[in-house]
Order: sequence, then structure tokens, then C-alpha cells
Amino acid sequence: QMYDRGDVDWMSDVPGDIASRMRDSGRPDIHIFPSFGTYFYTINCSEKLPGDRPNPMKDVRIRQALAMAIDKQPIIDNITKLDEQPTDVYVPPVFEGYPAVTGHAYDVEGAKRLLAEAGYPDAKGFPSMKLCFNPEYNTHKLVAEYVRNQWQQNLGITMELDSAEIVQFRERLNKKDYDVARASWYGDYMDVSTFTDKYVSTSLNNDANWINPKYDELLKKAEEEPDAQKRLEMLAQAEQILLDESPIIPLYHYVNCFAHREDVFGISQHPK
Repeated sequence: QMYDRGDVDWMSDVPGDIASRMRDSGRPDIHIFPSFGTYFYTINCSEKLPGDRPNPMKDVRIRQALAMAIDKQPIIDNITKLDEQPTDVYVPPVFEGYPAVTGHAYDVEGAKRLLAEAGYPDAKGFPSMKLCFNPEYNTHKLVAEYVRNQWQQNLGITMELDSAEIVQFRERLNKKDYDVARASWYGDYMDVSTFTDKYVSTSLNNDANWINPKYDELLKKAEEEPDAQKRLEMLAQAEQILLDESPIIPLYHYVNCFAHREDVFGISQHPK
């Protein structure tokens, strides 16, 4: 309201539903462009789940099956509606010279095979799980409902929605008090390591409790590598390990939404 009255010249964080309405109505003052963040789901890789329950997701094949059973484009088309980039990878595509990596594409039949190989043909015997999200933004709930339905329809896995307000939600992720949860990460500085460092085994931000010595070793070597391109190649190798083992399921890369009138100049649209 302040912006439309002319009291504000620039809004640097327009909510998605408002931004999509502004764009669809043809307003020239809405500016949507790539951001420096990724929306994903995190999987608890601990030996046991909360309540001392056995964790079937410690098996990499289960995590891979979950990743392969989500068609991501409908999330953009029907929920976020801002032409975000659906993705199978973690690091946003903004780094020149960063080698391409490959995540798990949508493949229901392949996901079913992995589930069967892990001992759960047609999800028989697979325990009911919980999908945790914070409800402050309705998008989180809508995405959680969609992902739950994808896993139910495509794999036969049952997920109970588990809502927790933001303070409790963050605490639960930090304590690994969840089964599967929505997550996101924005870069703190313009370097690939602001993403890859999150999943070092000793990182306090490693909410998945995923540990891979080879991953740690690559990041340690990258810290000491003076050649910039070789360093990027090491970081890409590390991300590939992360994607292969699937402690996270990337869904889409964020966009920024600015609103400013035509007489406002000099606002950067750099992703960071």
C-alpha cells in the first residue's frame, strides 16, 4: 500500500503471490531475476530417527528413490509461480567456470527399483514418516503437501505433515529432531564454498548429519589449491558426491523480486 501510494520507491522483497499478480497483470515495475539460493528438502541420515526409531533413510538407495520420485515443474507452475528454475543440483548456476554436475532426475520406475532393492518392494514394510516444515509462509505448506502426495502416489510411502513454528523448526533441524524437512540455503559470499561447506562433517549447519570422508577431503584440498579452476573442479567433485548420496533433495533455485518505478535507477540485479 505504501509503495502504490508513492511513499516507498523500492521494495526489495516482494512476496511471491503479490509479485506473480503484478507480473501477470503486465506491470513494468516488477523485476524478477535469479537469486543466490536454493530451496530443497533435507533428509535425516542419522542411525536412528527421533524416538529411537530405525532409520530406513540411512540407506542411500532410499534417499535416491525419494529424490527421483518428485516431479518439480508443477511446484513452479502451480505453487511458487515466479518462473523459478527447477533443479536437481544444489549450487546455483551463477559461477563462471564451475563444472557441470548431475543430480537425480524425475524417474518413477527407477525410484521404485531402488526402493525394492533396499528391501521395500511397492513400499511394503516401509514405516510411516513425518515431513516437517514451518508454516509462516504458505508456500512451505503447499510444497510439503505436494511432495507428500508425490511420494504417496509414485512410491506408496506415507508421510505425515509435521508443522513447527520457525523458532522450534530451526531448533529441531539443528538437533536432528526430524525425519524429512524443508530447507533452504542462501550464499553468504560469492563463492561455491558458501554452499559446499554446509555439509562438511564438522559443520554446525549440517542438519542432515551426513558424513562422507571423501567429501571432507576434497573440500580440505580445495582450501589449499592455488589454481582457481582446479579449485572449482574439486568443489564440483564434492557437490557430485553430495548429489549422488542425496542427503538433500534440491527442488528449485530462488528468484529475487524487486518492485521499483521507471524513474528509479542503479539497482543491481546481480543474484547476490
